[in-house]
Amino acid sequence: MTVNELVAELKKGVFGKYVGRIRKSVLSGDDTVDSFNHYVIKEEDGDVSDIDAALTSPPMMAERTLVEIYWDVKNSKFGEKVLELIEFADTDFTVVLLVCPDGGFDGGKKNKPSKMLAKAEKFAKVCAFEAQTPAELRRFMARRFSTEGLSVTTQAADFIIEYCGRDMSLLSMELDKMAAAAVSRGMSEIREELV
Repeated sequence: MTVNELVAELKKGVFGKYVGRIRKSVLSGDDTVDSFNHYVIKEEDGDVSDIDAALTSPPMMAERTLVEIYWDVKNSKFGEKVLELIEFADTDFTVVLLVCPDGGFDGGKKNKPSKMLAKAEKFAKVCAFEAQTPAELRRFMARRFSTEGLSVTTQAADFIIEYCGRDMSLLSMELDKMAAAAVSRGMSEIREELV
């Protein structure tokens, strides 16, 4: 699945199990309600029993729970158990988000998926988030800043990419900081000086 295909599916409504960035689509936005229905489990901090407990917890004051699992798929013993648990999760009220670090998932070769990918594709939608081009990142920044009534110069956008890199999670956090700084200073445009 490509990023564009995932976006099209998200417009239809979220259900089942997804790999991608869907937190905003599942959670209500109410911090109190979301605290009961959002589980974030990192391989290094949690264990399989934490995942089992999260996957079997019914939603409270909401339609669904979101279980985010951050895992380097190269740890195959942990991964096998994770996939086994996810396979039997109740898709009526649980959305699972598997997040693998860059280079942390072996998809296999062009016409021969890896063992993990083949297993995951039987019951989950798998989406590879390829590195975005500078032009795509500039458009992303323009959309992100426009929600605060801000614009961004091409030079500033390129400098942001050079300085922050292409990791969308990191980039999003840095853009939020820049937007807050610009708004607090009464600016209408993000320029290199602010970056």
